[in-house]
Amino acid sequence: MGVTPLAERRNMLFMSTIATFGRGRALVTATGMETEIGRIAGMIQEVEPEKTPLQKKLADFGKQMGLLAIGICLLIFIVGLLRGNRFYEMFLVSVSLAVAAIPEGLPAIVTIVLALGVQRMARQKAIIRRLPAVETLGSATVICSDKTGTLTQNAMTVQRVLTGTDSYEVTGQGFNNEGKFLNNGTPVEIKQEPLLSLILKIGVLCNDADLSYKEEEKMIGDPTEGALLIVAEKAGYHRQNLRKDYPRIKEYPFDSVRKRMSTVHRGNLSSIITEKAEEEELWLLTKGAPDLVLEKSRWWLGSDSPHELTPEKKKEFLDWNKKLAAEALRVLGFALRPYPAPGFTSVDEGEQELTFVGFMGMLDPERPEAKAAIKVCHQAGIEVKMIT
Repeated sequence: MGVTPLAERRNMLFMSTIATFGRGRALVTATGMETEIGRIAGMIQEVEPEKTPLQKKLADFGKQMGLLAIGICLLIFIVGLLRGNRFYEMFLVSVSLAVAAIPEGLPAIVTIVLALGVQRMARQKAIIRRLPAVETLGSATVICSDKTGTLTQNAMTVQRVLTGTDSYEVTGQGFNNEGKFLNNGTPVEIKQEPLLSLILKIGVLCNDADLSYKEEEKMIGDPTEGALLIVAEKAGYHRQNLRKDYPRIKEYPFDSVRKRMSTVHRGNLSSIITEKAEEEELWLLTKGAPDLVLEKSRWWLGSDSPHELTPEKKKEFLDWNKKLAAEALRVLGFALRPYPAPGFTSVDEGEQELTFVGFMGMLDPERPEAKAAIKVCHQAGIEVKMIT
């Protein structure tokens, strides 16, 4: 491992690595400062902090004042000797001039000015740890900000659900599981909406995230998958109950090539497709990029039965996907199919001839104060760049 470049170590996990999907087992090879993160921390500690522009200017000013004072004192000392004054007398005069020329009160004045700046920043709820940073902030013209958790609430929320027959709006934001499903502005009963119920169940079962409500509401895992759990809880479907009713038999983890995740579960999920639970009790559930899920689908699920996915219907679904994406929503497609008891030889064989169920569109809501803060920056002549 020592001779392999760090970026080429394909079978290594590093401290602070988070597994957001899939399964794995690892062997610990180093701890503490012996890890790669530990080595980086050691290198950071050895780096001396660079001086701020103000500190550099003050240092240059001090050097210039010192050289100027020495030059003037030498000139006066030499002129005094040439005029016949005593050496000792001229030496005292020169030293006195040198001491008087140095602005001893300058550091105190600078500190007071910076402290006043820190006080003003504190009133705006900004904490300054180092006084010279006030001057650096004062000369800033561009602010580069992260998006997730800074400009947004870091709480991905499902806002739209589309099935093959209906479109629903979802109320509520963040990790709060209180909300309603609206169809044309009218609240709906989940029990009377079998397609909506099915897509919500798929979102929970084909999912590796978890929710914790012990001390505070928090999501464990991928934020997108966490949003699927929250929207299902708004309909009364909880992860623990569904996992118990429809146990997971097999998993095909998400990867960047397929852009899909599939899981196999036991239990008759969709009576719309079949009522023969005893014969077809295994189901493959898929979620992923809408265009690729549609590409693997042969049918789409209507209110009464599956229908063939014609090119015209496929284009209609893709247009809906584009429309949701244009609304700044992250869109996922959902599908399923009966899974034969012997199983498939590969994931590619399993993810074929799917029955498309619908979309979910989600958004990470912006912080209420973000818009006002950016407006203030623009008024101050500061550009705000979002880096994500």
